[in-house]
Amino acid sequence: MRKVLAALMFLALAGCARPTHDEATLRKISAESMALLRTTAAGEIPRAKWPATIKSLEPEQVMANRGGLYVVMSMHFDAESGYFVPRDGNAPVSSPGFIYSALGPGVYWYDAN
Repeated sequence: MRKVLAALMFLALAGCARPTHDEATLRKISAESMALLRTTAAGEIPRAKWPATIKSLEPEQVMANRGGLYVVMSMHFDAESGYFVPRDGNAPVSSPGFIYSALGPGVYWYDAN
């Protein structure tokens, strides 16, 4: 029974990335994301180019596209979650299988599956 509970706890903790709600950290994520969007082409951004705050989040991947910057915190088979900072500052629109939640000015948490 202990092994089953331990395994369930591990899966619950390992599979669920959670966003920060710290306002100072969210402001830094926004500022660093906008700087990356101004200086980086679309695609995956190499770890060596991640700014300090984004790097401190220990993301699995950082990607830029036409819409903005994705800081991928959890990526499993057909599910993904993390931070999103829109390029134009406008709130992203959720769609089936892709949900955005506002965390702070210009920073959103997304869940995709």
